[in-house]
Amino acid sequence: MGGTVKRMVYHDCMAGKKCRNASDFAHLIQARDTSIIIEELLVNDIKNAEKELISLFDNVKCVPNIQKVHSMNVIDLDVIEYKTYSNSTEKKTFHF
Repeated sequence: MGGTVKRMVYHDCMAGKKCRNASDFAHLIQARDTSIIIEELLVNDIKNAEKELISLFDNVKCVPNIQKVHSMNVIDLDVIEYKTYSNSTEKKTFHF
């Protein structure tokens, strides 16, 4: 989808329209008759989201050896059961 949007803006620029920043880019796509929905993300929006995500991820517990986990089932709120492979018989339970 990103390539399609960039190509559309490129065609607008080749037709003489100006695209100097993200706001211009978003407005060019919004002005077209397309089903593509695009919105400009402002720097303040990103900074506010970053603050919220930092506080969220500061409280996350990591599943041990998550890179080796292939199969996971939710057992209860804050409880998962995981296996190295989906057909493994050995299961481990993790409590968050």
